[in-house]
Amino acid sequence: MVLQLDGDQDPGRRRRTAGLVEQLARPAARFLQPRLEELLHRYVAADDSVARDQIARVLAGACESAALPALLRALVEDRNDDGGTLQRDVLKLFRGSPTEAMEQVMSCLAAEDAGLRRVGVWGLSALDWSQRDEYIELVVEAGSDVDSSVRSEAMSALGSVFGAGHPRAREAVMAAVRDVDPEVRRSAVEALRSWSDDETEALLLTCADDPDSWVRSQAARALAGIRRRERAPRHLLDALPHEL
Repeated sequence: MVLQLDGDQDPGRRRRTAGLVEQLARPAARFLQPRLEELLHRYVAADDSVARDQIARVLAGACESAALPALLRALVEDRNDDGGTLQRDVLKLFRGSPTEAMEQVMSCLAAEDAGLRRVGVWGLSALDWSQRDEYIELVVEAGSDVDSSVRSEAMSALGSVFGAGHPRAREAVMAAVRDVDPEVRRSAVEALRSWSDDETEALLLTCADDPDSWVRSQAARALAGIRRRERAPRHLLDALPHEL
């Protein structure tokens, strides 16, 4: 195998490797799929984000939608997707092959592995916002998953553009503020920023007594954001010329 990468390459070697990556990221290199998947797993496990991104790029370009299972698994195991590069490669495949992408995401949601279910929740919220009414119940159900990381991901998804303004999303996020796991409560409180009403504000006020300091801090920030949005129209009116 010609690709033997590492994150400590000198600048000259890194430029040469980048050129090789572009040459290999084509369907003609599809025969390398088993080796590429092996390397992706190795570099993710080694926490080598440079090599990980290069292999992921080759795998996505060479194998297209057939690369999705390995890339989604890499998202489960990856601990250092600092720039979101791996996610961007997956999203590009989502856009290019939506049918195959939906099949893979649904498979992740039904998996026994909690990490795959978590990635499935993320994938469902990222696939097609125009179809959210069809799939939002699956994300709401994930908010009751036995695994806290899956519940936390569900709250993040429901508080994003995918769930914003949907009554079922709001209901699930408000309930999760009382989750037994602090990670889930943190995600729920952050997600509540998507709503601005008296009930949401009252619920955030109760979070001032949460035993987790991060939850209390995020609740204070969310409240401040709500109140700034409420004051904004008055500030704009005050700035208008008096004769209008």
